[in-house]
Parts: sequence; structure tokens; C-alpha cells
Amino acid sequence: MQLIEKLNKQIGSVIYSVTESEIRAVWNFNKNGVKTFGRGYGKRVSTYDVDKPFVGNFEITYTDQYSKQNSYLLEINLEEANYELAWKNSDGNTLLSGIGIENGLLLAAGWN
Repeated sequence: MQLIEKLNKQIGSVIYSVTESEIRAVWNFNKNGVKTFGRGYGKRVSTYDVDKPFVGNFEITYTDQYSKQNSYLLEINLEEANYELAWKNSDGNTLLSGIGIENGLLLAAGWN
């Protein structure tokens, strides 16, 4: 991981699975050489579309390897085959953004 540490930037990845009512995540993150990882779980707060199961809004809480939690409103949109993700605070301001691609029953995304 020396290549990422030398970038001195933040970068992360996440893999989501989804149902009609919830979303689950496995993620990792590197910020200035400090690595964290964990899981997330959230409920859908928008209408479910069977043809676009990942698209929507979710109230999600992520827990890292030290049991520290962070909660966000996760918004996922789809443009052609490209997913756009935004993690927002309770005021609706975007804190992080990312792009992703669906592979079967999973959505993989990178963010910073």
C-alpha cells in the first residue's frame, strides 16, 4: 500500500448489496496513510424500483474496526451504466462523492 500512502490523499472503496428495504456495505478507506475498514447497514427511505434496485436514498450507518460509527444519507443515482453516489450530512450537504458500477447483485464504488 505504499503507493496509496505516498499520494497523501483520501481514497476509499465500498461494495453494496441491496434489498427492497435495506442496503448493506463492506468498505475500506485510506486517509493520509491511516487505514480503516468496516461494514454498513441502512434502510431505504425512497421508493424501490425493481429494475434499478440500487437507485434511491438510504439512511446508513457505517461502523469501523474500532466500533466508531458515522451516519449519512446515501443518495445513489444511475446514468447509463454509471452509478453516482453522494454521502450527505443531516443538513443535506454532500460530504463525499463517488462513482460505481453494478456487477450482478453487487454495486462496487470508489469515493473520495
